[in-house]
Amino acid sequence: MADSTTSKSLHEKHDHEHEIACGKVVRQNSRVSVPVSVHPFAIPGKIRTKCCGEPKIIKRESKDSCDFIITQELSVEVPIQFGALTETYETDIDCEKPTVEGCE
Repeated sequence: MADSTTSKSLHEKHDHEHEIACGKVVRQNSRVSVPVSVHPFAIPGKIRTKCCGEPKIIKRESKDSCDFIITQELSVEVPIQFGALTETYETDIDCEKPTVEGCE
């Protein structure tokens, strides 16, 4: 079994025993696209209607019948839940030419 105080990993040995002359970084720029479909929905809940105040009654003139108009103010509550479902499809990639960065 090797002594843990004297053994070094291969990586540590290379870092200490070799001077690196020049490093390079290769960069690949690309544009990735994904089609997305958004499907909206609206789900109505239970609709509630209630009368507000007293009705207004207006008599209409007529010679051969009794006519009148009733007007009532209402409050209509329409609860609606809005949302959307989404779908994504196969991605597409457009790669540019790789470039090298480093020493000039």
